[in-house]
Amino acid sequence: MFRSQVIYRHDPKSQHPWQAHLVDQGLSLPAATLAEAQQVARQRLPERFDEHVEHPLADGVYLRQAIDASAVDRGWVAGVLGTCLTDRRVLGTLHPLVEAAAKGVSAVACLPGDPVGWLLAQHLDGNVMVVGTAVSNTRAWWNVLLQQPPPSQDGLASLAALGLLDAAATVDSWMVKTPAGGTVTTGSNHAAMAA
Repeated sequence: MFRSQVIYRHDPKSQHPWQAHLVDQGLSLPAATLAEAQQVARQRLPERFDEHVEHPLADGVYLRQAIDASAVDRGWVAGVLGTCLTDRRVLGTLHPLVEAAAKGVSAVACLPGDPVGWLLAQHLDGNVMVVGTAVSNTRAWWNVLLQQPPPSQDGLASLAALGLLDAAATVDSWMVKTPAGGTVTTGSNHAAMAA
């Protein structure tokens, strides 16, 4: 069981530059500043919850980083992942996903040992998630995670088929099972694991 997840998305081009996405409640609440977004979340979720910040990386693509004790390491991973994902060839593969996702594409900066269930708990409806981590100062491993595959990609592997819905599954397990740049679906059983 994972705590509630709150994602603070910064979009300076928007009328409301910050949005607090309360994943469990399916709510998106506008705010003028990060501090205001955090206050709104605390009013709605009195219990402890995990916080994440998203900043724009490209049109419709956001880079997500957890606000936790590993923030420095996650910042380094975010820098490497952001550089890799803004390569024009990679952005070319992400562009069709941006057009299909109502809430854009979120690239999550992961550390070794991050549980797959924790990532699923952050998955917003209408959002495509890119799960990624740095493997060196200049290289990243990443996979696209889709809730529903497009009809043209019906044969995609699911987390269940890869054995990644086990409670012990981590980003490390995922890296062993799929090549960088792959696409995986959440499958129908992901909600139970994220709960």
